[in-house]
Amino acid sequence: MKRSIDFIGFKIKILGYSNPILIGTSGIIVFETKNTFRIKVGNRYLTIMKSNGFYELDFKRCHIIISGCKLVSKPSKRVNKRWLR
Repeated sequence: MKRSIDFIGFKIKILGYSNPILIGTSGIIVFETKNTFRIKVGNRYLTIMKSNGFYELDFKRCHIIISGCKLVSKPSKRVNKRWLR
């Protein structure tokens, strides 16, 4: 079964990142490009590179821990990618 995954609206927590100051930061994904997430943290916005970290994504009580390298792709191209439960 093919599924399109759109990460906008997911809660995200940075578990590991090349910039140690961002580790532990959490927020909501508000925009996504091929290589970046734009997340809202409180009343500010951060742009983070997908490939530089490990993330915990939370949507409807489902927690996913994933390497950012596996997330690097255009959202529109993700329709053809298969995702396993």
